[in-house]
Amino acid sequence: MTEAIIAFLLVFIAVQEYFNRQERKKLIDAYLAKNLTELKQAERIEKEKPGGITEVPPDFIPFEEATDEQFDLAIKRELGEETEADKFKEKFVKRRANG
Repeated sequence: MTEAIIAFLLVFIAVQEYFNRQERKKLIDAYLAKNLTELKQAERIEKEKPGGITEVPPDFIPFEEATDEQFDLAIKRELGEETEADKFKEKFVKRRANG
């Protein structure tokens, strides 16, 4: 029974320390922020931790190497306005670019 009480107290102290550190960090961030918007930006940046490197799609063309037609098609694709004719045109442009 005493082991259970000691284990409970250790867990309670560990959880309390964890939450205390989180609150202390928020308080320090709030103290260092010049205004409310800077504080909100700091919180947002903290939440947006990088998830790692994403794979590059096989049809990716760097901006510097893209022709005007490829650039226009990429924008249409991003906006969801790509038509079947645009998809065919993209294949044609790729074949022409590859030689």
